[in-house]
Parts: sequence; structure tokens; C-alpha cells
Amino acid sequence: MIKRHISKIKSGLKNLSKALIVAGGLMIPLLTKTAQTQEPVRQNIESGENSVERNRNLLRENEYIVSRDVMRLYAQTVDPRTFGMVSGGFFEHDYLDTRSERRTFSDSLRARGYSNEEIRNFREMFKNKNIVFSESILDSPEFVPVLRHERMHKYISELPAEEQNTLNEAVDFIISDYNQKQPLWIDEEMRLEREYHERFRDRFNYEAYSQVQDKVDSLIRIYSPILHYDSRDQSFRVQTIRDNPKELLPYLMIGGIGSGIESVIENRFPQSARIYNRLKERIENETRDQQ
Repeated sequence: MIKRHISKIKSGLKNLSKALIVAGGLMIPLLTKTAQTQEPVRQNIESGENSVERNRNLLRENEYIVSRDVMRLYAQTVDPRTFGMVSGGFFEHDYLDTRSERRTFSDSLRARGYSNEEIRNFREMFKNKNIVFSESILDSPEFVPVLRHERMHKYISELPAEEQNTLNEAVDFIISDYNQKQPLWIDEEMRLEREYHERFRDRFNYEAYSQVQDKVDSLIRIYSPILHYDSRDQSFRVQTIRDNPKELLPYLMIGGIGSGIESVIENRFPQSARIYNRLKERIENETRDQQ
């Protein structure tokens, strides 16, 4: 049976969602220091601590680790509806864009015992094209993909305007293709689903099934957008990219969306592909030892 896979998923973080990868949990963070851990008594604890240290060693200038609590406070100040864990983000600018939000964040930190100097440090950390991670992701196998994703955001922002425009040509084409084809896909999908139900309402008919399946295959070839997902767990990312096209290349470089998109860029936008591949290779080389 044919099912609709694209669904509207609301963003939990106002403008912050443009910079953060949401991992479903509860937002968190503290400064660059983390608490001392007790001597490990099990091998898996020791392994976790080793992975934390390895991942911490990957960090470069202007990349920070904060506690879960600080990250949660920041995200909930940007949008009180925030839920889940935010693993990290590239802060191209300060998303606390009103005086009231900045005061709320500072007051919340002060109520938890942070000094004025520490609060100023946090305020500077969450802007100025910095990358900030929650300590909660340091022992996760997802840390390297998240780091790569955020560095792609950062390195794109540092490109000359001409190269950014070149990349945007490819991104705009893919988003436009999606916006044109997706409504057609949904309409045709619903029509074929109705036809499927009508033919199978009384009894199974293999010939009828084959005919409908042939139409589905044709539908995929004609209407399927370039921007797509190969598995259910990628569907949220496609929706995120549609809402914020800046997410396309960062997700693409970590394999977070459907196959074949890189080939489209290579064939249709060779200049864009050269810039993208240059950044991708740089980021992969920076983090290769941790794979």
C-alpha cells in the first residue's frame, strides 16, 4: 500500500532551529569545563570516557562545550516551547534578538549561581560564528557527524560572497524542484492509493497489483523530487531543509538525506560541486581519525 511519508513537523526552536541539530531529548550546557568523573569500574564506562576525550580533542578554536543546563536555558529563552535535546549548533549571530530575551537568559544563569563574568562568557559564546555543543553529545557516536554538519555551516559562511552565491545556485535549484514536484507527487500518490483500495477491496488481484505498481514506478521517475529521503528517519531532515535551505549541504555531507543528490550537483552545477567537495574533503580530513 502506498503511504504518504511527507508530513509537516513544526520546529521547536524559532530562529535557533536554523542553526541547531535537534536530537530529541532535553536541551543542555556549562562552560568549557566539565565535572570530574569517578574512577571507572566497568569497561563500558572507561570506553565512554575515552570517546569523550577523543571527541573533545577534535575541537578547534571557537568551538565550545557547555553543560546541558546552560544549553537548555538558552534554547528555552529563544523559544519557551522548546523540548528535547539540542546537541550542538553554529551560532552565526546571537539568536537572543531582543533585550527581554537577553535579560531572561542572564537572570536564569544568575539564579543558578553563575557569576557575571561567566554569564558574559556564555553570552559571547552563543554568537560570533562560534560552534557550541552540549556536553551530552560528547560520548555519542553521533558527535563526529554533528561536528561535521556544524563545520560545514561555518565554512560556508566564511566563503567569499561569490562562492556562496555559486553554492546557492545549486541549492535554490534543488529547493525549487522540490516545491514544484512535491504537490504533484502527493496528488498522484493519493489517486493511486484510491485506485489500489478499489481494486483490492474485495479480493487480492495480482494483475491489478502489478498494474498499480507499474504506475507507482512511473510516478517515482516523473514526479519524485531531487530532494528526497531513502529512509523514514531522514524525512524530518527533508522537511527541515525545505523550511531552511541552508541545511541542505550540511545534511548532504553527512549522508543525512537521499542518495543521488550529489550527482545532480556534479552534473548540473560543476562549479558548485567543486566548492562543496573542497569543503567536504577539508572537514572529513579534520575528523577522519575519529571514524
